[in-house]
Amino acid sequence: VVEMIDTAWAYIAAIALCAGLFPFLEKRLPWRIFNVLPSIVLTYLFVTALSVLGFWTSSPDIVASQKLILAWFLPALMFLLLVSCDLKAILALGPRILAGFTCALLTIIIAIIAVYWIMQSFLPEDAWQTFASVGGGWIGGTANLVAVSQALQSSPNALSNALLIDALCYSMWVLVLFASVSLQSKFNQASKAVAMADQIAARHNVKQIDQSEQKPIDIGLALLWLGTALTVGFVSHNMADYMPKSEVLTTSSWTLLLVTVFGLIASYTPLRKLSGSMTLASALLALVVATIASKA
Repeated sequence: VVEMIDTAWAYIAAIALCAGLFPFLEKRLPWRIFNVLPSIVLTYLFVTALSVLGFWTSSPDIVASQKLILAWFLPALMFLLLVSCDLKAILALGPRILAGFTCALLTIIIAIIAVYWIMQSFLPEDAWQTFASVGGGWIGGTANLVAVSQALQSSPNALSNALLIDALCYSMWVLVLFASVSLQSKFNQASKAVAMADQIAARHNVKQIDQSEQKPIDIGLALLWLGTALTVGFVSHNMADYMPKSEVLTTSSWTLLLVTVFGLIASYTPLRKLSGSMTLASALLALVVATIASKA
């Protein structure tokens, strides 16, 4: 296999191109594959294939670039995702919905632990990392899946398995949801779910979609968001150095926990009303996933 890339900037350019390729195609081409495998999974598989084929080396410059991207962009994207979180609206939904969410969260955790305990004798040693990452994804989405994976220092193989499990189970779940559409009216009538949701939304003026995110992001705002997110990540990383460490709570774990706290605090400030944070976070997520895949 011919080694094509061995410098940092050539590597970063290639990773950026790969990270943007499938999100670009997903928005513009009606390929059926996107209904089964999300662009983020296709990005991971594509970059993994390039890495296995030897499109870049594991030179000191490239390894340093990989560590730099993962160390600083992952906390930044977590902050950008959380700054748009509306905790007041979530709490306004009421105890029944929050109790339902809590039950769903607990069942996911219990089921994953139970399956791992039953099947661990048939699984590889790093399977616990895969299960933990999948659990993080089912609770908080792909960004949380990647965050949990990096906090646990998961192997590339464990993360690739987690992404594939997440995509395949998601596809099966969507089929179940489509198949149950005919039962929707009967369920709503019996549980009064629609009426209750409308009453809660009207009572608390809950908005399901942040309209500010519909506006295009301008150059100045994009740079300010990126600078703010990287600064918060830098501060969190430095604070994490002073936190007590254990086998689970590493510097990376503390950094992500602190970024989460800062992101939730920022969501109570006027920053939440500014557009572009989700767009930039999605871009950084694609770049982080591509970087992780390039280590295969």
